[in-house]
Amino acid sequence: MARRERLIQATVTLLVLATWLCQSSSAVAVPAPPPPQPHPKNITCVPGERDALLAFKAGLTDPNNYLSSWRVEEDCCWWTGVECSYRIDHVVSLHVNSDTDLYGEIMPGAIGGQISSSLLTLRHLKYLDLSYNNFSGSPIPEFIGGLRSLKHLALTSSSFDGRIPPHLGNLSNLVSLDLSFQSHGFCSPDLAWLSRLRKLQYLNISEVDLSANVNWTHVVNMLPSLITLELAACGLQNTMTLPLHSNLTSLDTLDLESNSFNSSFGANYLAWDLPMLTYLDLSNCGIQGGDVGNLTSIQLLSLSRNNFSRMVPSTFKKLKKLQLLQLSENFISGDIEDLFHRLPTNELQELDLDCNNLRGRLPDRLEQFSSLLILKLSNNKLSGEIPVGEFPTFLQRCKELKFLDLASNKFTGSLPTWIWSKIPSLAFLRLRSNMLTGGIPDELTKMKGLQYLDISNNNISGKIPLSLGNLIAMAHSPNKQGTLFKTVNFFVVVSIYKNPHAYTDSLWVVTKGQQLEYTTGIVYMVNIDFSCNNLTGQIPHEIGMLVALKNLNLSWNHLSSAIPQTIGELRAVESLDLSHNELSREIPITLADLTSLAHLNLSYNNLTGTIPFGNQLRTLDDQPSIYIGNPGLCGPPVSRNCSQTETTTPAPED
Repeated sequence: MARRERLIQATVTLLVLATWLCQSSSAVAVPAPPPPQPHPKNITCVPGERDALLAFKAGLTDPNNYLSSWRVEEDCCWWTGVECSYRIDHVVSLHVNSDTDLYGEIMPGAIGGQISSSLLTLRHLKYLDLSYNNFSGSPIPEFIGGLRSLKHLALTSSSFDGRIPPHLGNLSNLVSLDLSFQSHGFCSPDLAWLSRLRKLQYLNISEVDLSANVNWTHVVNMLPSLITLELAACGLQNTMTLPLHSNLTSLDTLDLESNSFNSSFGANYLAWDLPMLTYLDLSNCGIQGGDVGNLTSIQLLSLSRNNFSRMVPSTFKKLKKLQLLQLSENFISGDIEDLFHRLPTNELQELDLDCNNLRGRLPDRLEQFSSLLILKLSNNKLSGEIPVGEFPTFLQRCKELKFLDLASNKFTGSLPTWIWSKIPSLAFLRLRSNMLTGGIPDELTKMKGLQYLDISNNNISGKIPLSLGNLIAMAHSPNKQGTLFKTVNFFVVVSIYKNPHAYTDSLWVVTKGQQLEYTTGIVYMVNIDFSCNNLTGQIPHEIGMLVALKNLNLSWNHLSSAIPQTIGELRAVESLDLSHNELSREIPITLADLTSLAHLNLSYNNLTGTIPFGNQLRTLDDQPSIYIGNPGLCGPPVSRNCSQTETTTPAPED
């Protein structure tokens, strides 16, 4: 699952990344080969190199004809994935990749076969990218170490197996090397070959078995130009000694996620002097707390899924440049106000404290946290009221907040009315599974950018406001990018711009009758969940204005009257759950217009008449369960014939 999550991030976030990099002149460029550029008309393929490429193609299997343009009668400088130098006419770049799905998995018909040594003819080749292919567990050919002009080598996720050939140490001009995400047996018992790549700036060998290397820090320390180092899930253990002097004075990004260090935060690897380090991922490493060392340049720090217990040390306050801090899924306990006073405040933009044991009330005066964009405090033991008036809580000072998650705590009181005026840019609000009471205030529907609203599993009563149609972000065309994507893209990219593979933030969403985990895709979710409350009255006709909705859940309330005909306007909705209410009359025929619908639940209401049966409704799974508990319904897929007049005994509730 970790591999799939990382590949999702690499695939889905590329567009966001490019947009943000264009807007930020200070961003660190991702070290990847440039895409092929159009060639001037006067470039002519060198015949010997054309023959070498054809021999390379002959050794490959290509069921989907990705290389269909590679024909003898065509100039090889114009072939797909081939780039020639306009100065010397020689082939300098070769990109041969197959398609991947949304999850980064190789699609059927991927390029495979054997890699021909004819590539050695390409003496001027600087870029070689064979990523996202399927070489079926074959080893990386040793002869690749003979391509002495290579500057960039990418073999990402191409199902290689066996040992990394030490011959790659001969590529003394390499600037970037990516061998990550191969078969489970892919390994390098001895990293000595790596020390010869003195020009290397980018190294990613994530999910390569390095468990036999106890001196990997000394090898890495011999790469003075290194800027990015990714060693996620490599089987590294806390058994290494550190060099007396660090040569990694340029290291900016360090990803050690999912290794088994099982020690305190400040032990060994953080005693390393890394003066330029701004990104550090030590999530899921068995970290047990401790000092933060000298990491005063850190901007992005992920310590999720570790063994932090009690309270975080006050030395965290030294991290003055910190913008993102992820501490979710630990065992941090104590009062939340005490924790906030131990954290840096000036530049912090994302704070993730989900799934800990924090208790207490939301602090009142914490003006220093006004730069927060994301605050995640779900699954803790927080209590007290979320103030409904103009009480000056620190949340009211977070005027740029885009993402607020307080779900699964013990908050009481009413839904706050001040959010729309104090946090006008809020796009994501999640208050599910608390003890909130009162009604849904009209002020909540004034939030123009709100795209995700979840207040389920509370004790909220009263009617659904008619002003629901004012939620402008949910009323945009579903063909446009959601507001949450536009507003969240900054902090998503802040999290992944240095290491797209490592960002694994996720959220569980109740949709389609089950809990589904969303990673980066959450920014596209347009959601209303009012389920499991005490709402009464009818579903307002204005619901049809929210045409971008993908998930609408109003189940387990006391809603009555008819389902509005405007429900058929929700053409983007994929999951619609109106079950366990007191809805009556006939099912509107417009329900058949929901062409994106994948899940429908109308069970246990008082609906009557003929069940509409057309278009998308015919494709839904488990048809009888959609309508069970409505004895007045007739026609397929229920057993009652519409010509019958007798009524049947209502089915018992589940």
